[in-house]
Amino acid sequence: MPIDVESGTRFGVDFNEHQLKNFFKEQYNLRDDLIVVYTDGSKNEVNISVGCSFYIEQEEMVFTMSLDSNASVFTAEACAIAKALLWLLEKKCSEDILIYCRCSVLFELHEGAPVNHVFRA
Repeated sequence: MPIDVESGTRFGVDFNEHQLKNFFKEQYNLRDDLIVVYTDGSKNEVNISVGCSFYIEQEEMVFTMSLDSNASVFTAEACAIAKALLWLLEKKCSEDILIYCRCSVLFELHEGAPVNHVFRA
């Protein structure tokens, strides 16, 4: 199945969750039993904490994880997506999957952004 990283940026109006699911189901002929995953990453500058999470709608399961306080929001978002994908692989999910996440992370991965190497002394 192709990865759609542009649909979220093309919409000029807000869609509710039901409308968005229906759009993708029709656009890609997804089955009705598709697995819906929500991912999020955040950084709290006041408490200097970073974390990520994902939620599997059908399982009503939430996974949360604290990250190093030096991690960026982008890293937290990417970690949430990676952890969700690992969970789906471990469960050997054969259903269609719809993941709600920050488009910027997928766009960077899809476009093959150059790798920035960070070195610490």
